[in-house]
This record gives sequence, C-alpha cells and structure tokens, in this order.
Amino acid sequence: MNYQTISVEKKDGVLTIALNRPDVNNALNTPLVTELHHAFTTVALEDSIRAVLLKGNGKVFCAGGDITMMQKSLKNTHQQNFEWARQFSILLEKINELPKPVMAVAHGAVFGGGLGLLSVCDYVLALEETLFSFSEVRIGLIPACIAPFVMVKIGESQTRALVLSAERFDSQKALRIGLIHRIEKGGEALEQATEKLIKDLISSSPQALRIAKKFIHELREKNFAEKHIYAAQTLADLQVTPEAQEGLTAFLEKRSPRWNKN
Repeated sequence: MNYQTISVEKKDGVLTIALNRPDVNNALNTPLVTELHHAFTTVALEDSIRAVLLKGNGKVFCAGGDITMMQKSLKNTHQQNFEWARQFSILLEKINELPKPVMAVAHGAVFGGGLGLLSVCDYVLALEETLFSFSEVRIGLIPACIAPFVMVKIGESQTRALVLSAERFDSQKALRIGLIHRIEKGGEALEQATEKLIKDLISSSPQALRIAKKFIHELREKNFAEKHIYAAQTLADLQVTPEAQEGLTAFLEKRSPRWNKN
C-alpha cells in the first residue's frame, strides 16, 4: 500500500509508524484510519518486526478529529456516521490486541481521538509540555469509540471527570492517572529514553512478550477463581517451550539468550 497519511520505517526489528498530516496537526480522517489499520495488520503478520513505535510528525501528536471531515459529516446519513465510528473502533481494537509491544511518543498536544491511540499502546512516553484533553463534549459529541479503552487505562472515575469537563491537563496529571508512563523534559532526552525502551523490549523473549499481552488482556475477562487456574496453566505451558528453556538456560549460564529470529 502506498501510504499518503502515515510514514513507516523499519529498523532493527522495530517498525516506526508516524501520523503524517502535520499541516492539520495529524487530525484523524478516513484515509489516516484506513492506512493505520493496514499498517498494524501488516505488522501482526511479519515475524521480523518485534515492536512498534507510534508517533506524530510535526508540532503535535494528534489534534483529534479532522475539521473538514466534521463539516462533511453534517450531511452524512446515520449509516455513514456509524461506518466511520465502527472503522475507528476496529482500528483501536486492532492495536490493542496486536501480539507485539506498541510504544507511543506524545508531544505538543493529544486531543480527542488521539487519546484513544495512546490508550491502546502498551507504553507511552511524552514531552513534559504536552497537553491532553477529551474535548468532544465542547462540540456536542462524546468520545464514544475511545471510551472502552480509556476506561481500562485510567479507570471510570478519571474518565468521567475528564470527559465531562473537557479539561486540558498536563503531562504530570497524565502520568498520575496512568495515561502515560514516562515524562522527558526535552527532545534529546525523549529520544534516548525511547531508544532504551526499544532496546529493553528487543532483548526480551518475543514469545514471552506475545503471551504476556494476551494473558493480561484475557485475565480481565475471568472471575477470581478462574484467574488462578488460567495463570497456572499459562505459566506451565510456557515453561516447556524451547524459547523459555533457552531463556532460563542462558540466565543460569550467565549469557545473553539466543532468541529465535523467525
């Protein structure tokens, strides 16, 4: 696929996907969502890609919905509006369930649907001056598509307060509520922190990372009694695999593990 609204770069097992509509602050529209879905679908099928880094080109990470598309939506049918919302929801679910670590780097501003993208990433770094807002209610809408993922990330109480108030909040608050995981004060420090995180992820077992994500997602759906059995069964299954055996052997032999690169 010839991408027009995103850019992609593969290096050392990591695929960097950048929102690439800087002239409109990487606002979300149908082509952008379509291309993101294609890119993440491709990632899931490529064993050579170990992790994904999501970022935004230009002054901000993502300003939310595209104004031009909003103007056109005034004349949309109910079905057309439903199809757009469904498409965005499917993208978020695709990223959320990707069997590989997904990191995001936020800067400038992250509003509306952009917060949905952050909410489905496994680890989010941000520049200190980044601003965040669930701004939809100010224009008569609600963040319906992103809400299920946001609530898992920051909880119902914070979701209620921030969605209803449409408050603009800073990176310190985003860190406190669990929306992001690390703050850096400058671009160089952010780049170094990102590189270290990538190095840490790449050094870990691909199989263990994949199973860990699946385990965490599925654990939420089980009751308390089921969780114990599920946890024990998952660990027992994992421990007899060649990759787990290699990891444990390498640890005992005080050497770096030789992970399967396929």
